[in-house]
Amino acid sequence: MTLAPTGAPHSRQLSSRVIGYYHYTQNPRLTLINEFGTIFWSTPFVWYTPDRYETVQDAQEFLALPLQPTHRVGPISEDSLPHLVIALRRVQPNFGQPGGGWEIAVGAPVYLSRISTLR
Repeated sequence: MTLAPTGAPHSRQLSSRVIGYYHYTQNPRLTLINEFGTIFWSTPFVWYTPDRYETVQDAQEFLALPLQPTHRVGPISEDSLPHLVIALRRVQPNFGQPGGGWEIAVGAPVYLSRISTLR
């Protein structure tokens, strides 16, 4: 594990040059991921973070999510993320959460990776 940019939780270095990204999701979306084998919603883009959170509370707070995520998908290599729509930036406060993590967004399907249950 290496320390993510300034003050963020840990992110995972997959190799000396490739960063791993994660997607945090709730159970209903997990069903869609498993059924179709990709991460893609009806929204224009999907959010990812280089930050690996171990708890529901940390993921919800740092990513300013409206609902508590139940699962973490990834790590997904940076090379596997197509069509970057929003470059790496700080998560702004939203939904009563402080934010402060890091995020990117892509506008095309990403093929399924490892899924972990959050505590």
